[in-house]
Amino acid sequence: MGAETSLGPVKLSLGPRSTRLSVGPQVWTIADDHLMVATPAKGKRKAKRRSIRLGDSRLYVARAWPTNEVSLWLERKPGVVQRMLGLPPMTGMHEETIKAWRDLERLATRLQDALIDYGAGARAFEVGNGQHRVFALRYPAKLVVYARKVFREKPRRIVEVREDGALALPGWHKDRIIPMDRGMEVIASGDRINFCHPDGEHAAGIFLPWIGDADRVELTRRFQALIRDSGR
Repeated sequence: MGAETSLGPVKLSLGPRSTRLSVGPQVWTIADDHLMVATPAKGKRKAKRRSIRLGDSRLYVARAWPTNEVSLWLERKPGVVQRMLGLPPMTGMHEETIKAWRDLERLATRLQDALIDYGAGARAFEVGNGQHRVFALRYPAKLVVYARKVFREKPRRIVEVREDGALALPGWHKDRIIPMDRGMEVIASGDRINFCHPDGEHAAGIFLPWIGDADRVELTRRFQALIRDSGR
């Protein structure tokens, strides 16, 4: 199956033991526990091949809010992720563009399903733009958020909100766990998202100045949805 994107045509081929994604002349293949990227020669540029052994690494297919861009993220080291590929949808409101959006939506769903085991069953999404995108993983019982910190090259895990009513904040050697048994309120305020008890007592907050107000509001909404679904 295929779709038109802002980068050009994309084609997805699924086999019994492999997943192959063609992005223009470049081919991305996930097979035999490896992620392989092949770029053909063009002009004076030599052909390139890159192979990454996945092993215990995780691979996620994310959807961007609100653009629905499709992206591929890799977690080779626990708590540190890297955006490997982005497939932005076509722009405009023509009939052909709307068809391309629907095709990309179907392709993304098939790709997510094909790689779901590499991501331990998580559903991924991202907000923001450029190098300062915030990446998040929605598991059945928790929401984990990664963001690029100052002087850090790659996004790192910054908070984990658990359905059991606890916050996990990464420390130097281990997570700091904050019980939220009394209940949790999540509030977007300025450049921060704050986690408070129902009586207003502040428990923790995350600083996200690099993304827009609407992005922080959307993250807050998703935190609230997790809490609501848990019945807390």
